[in-house]
Amino acid sequence: MQKIQINNWTWLIEDTALLHGWFERWEDFARDSVVKQNPVRVVFKVEDLFYVKVEQPLGLWRKLRNFFSPKAAREFAVGRALEAAGVPVVKHLGWAKCGSSNMLLTEAMPDSCSVHEYWHNEIVYGNVSKKKFLDNFSEFLQVFFVSGFYHPDFHLGNILYSPTTESFALVDVYGVSRPQRLSEQQIAEHARIFLELYRGLSDSEAVDFLMKIRNDLTLGEAREFWEASLVEKAARAQKVWPKRQAQIQENYSKFVKVLNTVDNEFLVRKILGSVPAVSLDKIPDCLTGNYFDIMRLPHGEAENMWLESFRLELLGIDHLRPLVFEKPGVLYFEKAPDGAPKAPQDKAEKFIARAKTAGVEVNSESLLQLSNGRIAIAKLFHD
Repeated sequence: MQKIQINNWTWLIEDTALLHGWFERWEDFARDSVVKQNPVRVVFKVEDLFYVKVEQPLGLWRKLRNFFSPKAAREFAVGRALEAAGVPVVKHLGWAKCGSSNMLLTEAMPDSCSVHEYWHNEIVYGNVSKKKFLDNFSEFLQVFFVSGFYHPDFHLGNILYSPTTESFALVDVYGVSRPQRLSEQQIAEHARIFLELYRGLSDSEAVDFLMKIRNDLTLGEAREFWEASLVEKAARAQKVWPKRQAQIQENYSKFVKVLNTVDNEFLVRKILGSVPAVSLDKIPDCLTGNYFDIMRLPHGEAENMWLESFRLELLGIDHLRPLVFEKPGVLYFEKAPDGAPKAPQDKAEKFIARAKTAGVEVNSESLLQLSNGRIAIAKLFHD
């Protein structure tokens, strides 16, 4: 590791050449290439080469702690420890300190996105086959589980996937530790990551996947774990719904992208907290009956249907969703393919049973089977 001081920042880095061309104007990148940010943290991208996380804590105690024990240094050490243990992780290249502020430099993973984004965009709502992806993902999870590390924030958004190389890597590893032995609770917390795949997994697929990543479970135990986890997940979703509803009504950026044109305001749905479901540069020209089923309603009814769709999505109940809400009362729904058949009886029964677990009653006559195999409610409300 090399040590260098630049503009009051002290770097400990694999190679000082990695700082050339961007660090002296890092604030420009932080403004123009931001990935995510909050009042104390900003993550930005340096072309397709690096990701940089800048921590600037507020409050005397947090500033003192970050001065004496920089968060970036701790995350860097964890990243290197994971790499040394053979756990796939983005390469941690260096960290820097300037007073109580610090900075972490990691290597970008080419052509990658989060597992959360890939699963929902390309598999649940796309046409990509899931079998090979699930096989590869189960192998990655097995490697992590046997490594002995505990990740307190283990979810699909903290794992990157490259479709080009079919490889996975952990990202955002702050707080990861390696206790002498994982507790049963910690093991169960890790295993619950597969619940985030429940959109797009049948019950049998879920149990098979769970048994691959938890080879200590019998078939009966895996089924019980899955069924209990579904009930628990539905209960959590119902409990937090009032908060989520308020966020959606306030156009919280995790769920909605607001697009204002000369004449209208459009709310564009984000796919489960990732990218907008419709390309913003195509609005309003694409909003025709060729691409969407259009419904015009009084404002209150339109907003209620918009909110109900989000509630169902958070519960994992698939349906043809309104992707754009043109204020005050026009909804643009996913277009049902011409000739889409009714859901087969066996699949309809399984869909209805899972919806019932989430507290939602579904009429089998409202279910369609789409071209990618999705079983979805065709209409949120009957005429």
